Amino acid sequence: MLGEVTTLNSGFDAVYGTLQTNPERITYLENLEGACNNFNEMINNCNQGITFYQQLNNHLSVLHQKIADFIYARNVEKSQLLGSLQPM
Repeated sequence: MLGEVTTLNSGFDAVYGTLQTNPERITYLENLEGACNNFNEMINNCNQGITFYQQLNNHLSVLHQKIADFIYARNVEKSQLLGSLQPM
C-alpha cells in the first residue's frame, strides 16, 4: 500500500509540482494559515467578551436588587416615622 501511495504522490508532484518548486503555493498556504490564526484569535476574543458581559450582567443584577431592597426599606422606615409623627 505504501508503494501505491508513493507512486500516486509522485504522479501528483509531476503534474502539480512540490511545495519547494512552487512559491505561489507556499504563499497561499501561509496566507491561509494566517487567516485561520486570525479567525481563531477573533473567536477567542469574542468568547472573552461574552464572558465579561455575562459577569457584568450578574454583578449589575445583584446591585440592582440591593438598591431596590434599600429603597424599599427606607420607604417602610419613612412610613413608620410619618405614622408616629401624626397625632392620633
